[in-house]
Amino acid sequence: MNKTIKLNNLIFEKVKFRYDFFDIARTNDRNRMSRLLLDSFYPYILAREIVAPNIGILSFLATSRDGYAISERVSEDLSCKKLHISELVTMLGYTKTDISKLLQAVKNKEFGLALVGLGGTGSNFLHWVFQMSEWTGKDRIFQSAHAYDDDDFDIPNMLRIPFIPEFRNQMQTAKKVDCLPRKFDKIASRWFTHPARMERKDLTSNGVGRLDRTIVYGAPDIATRRWLSDSPYTFIAATHRDSEFSLVENPAVDDELMMETYGKINVSKFLLNHLTMTIKFLEHLRDRDRACGTTDEHSILRANFDEMYATQLADGFKAGSKKLFIHSGVTEDLNLPEEN
Repeated sequence: MNKTIKLNNLIFEKVKFRYDFFDIARTNDRNRMSRLLLDSFYPYILAREIVAPNIGILSFLATSRDGYAISERVSEDLSCKKLHISELVTMLGYTKTDISKLLQAVKNKEFGLALVGLGGTGSNFLHWVFQMSEWTGKDRIFQSAHAYDDDDFDIPNMLRIPFIPEFRNQMQTAKKVDCLPRKFDKIASRWFTHPARMERKDLTSNGVGRLDRTIVYGAPDIATRRWLSDSPYTFIAATHRDSEFSLVENPAVDDELMMETYGKINVSKFLLNHLTMTIKFLEHLRDRDRACGTTDEHSILRANFDEMYATQLADGFKAGSKKLFIHSGVTEDLNLPEEN
């Protein structure tokens, strides 16, 4: 007898494996209910909708009095307010003047950028740079930008993508590079997408750009990281694990590189962590005095979001007149119903 595999069940298992399940109905501090970042609850809502169709979202809407979203998808699906980039950077301790000067300083360096991979790291980087660029009126931050990825977007991974994908052309494929909003093109004077893995042959002046002006950035697999570190182009590995993230230039030893073997994801914290990592990477480019085109290993930054923002996680993040909270604590155990 053949057993039918239900697609929604596969999605459920992947979501359960990758994300924290928080039920807003079990939030103890009712005074914070209207000031919560709702992205943290979205995986549980989605999973519960699979377990009990038409119950998950209805249960949320009946329980939630208000709240805010970081992600465009969460804002749309839960019919809640989306935080503006001005509020998000304020939560992290930056002002509009800080971000405007930062982007202008990076633009003045005239770097070329090659993104290797468009998963959580690459996609978040593009989104946050665009958001900050649009807000401050500083566009064309990079002379050129190349984006490489041969993979498709899948539903479980899209929970950690802060933008709603759009088809870039009539092909309408699920390839990550084909689903990047066209507005992202404004972050570079010349923009190129490649629905393929980055290979050695791409690292030439005719490929990604000049050796002395190009930064390769991202979180590719181990094999790719190894040859990128040995290549003449400057490679900065941007990786994260739980609440930590690291920026390491030309990592020479795999054991020293933070691997993305993180535990379950609190989506609100994940997105703010990636905004932080994006800003820190841009600050490195602004302050960089090392020549491009070397193979020397150099640790740029290792940081822990929980430690950087311990006070805000406990007492709330200030965003203008608002004080917002990331929910954490006891997670829910949700399972698919047993089949007869």
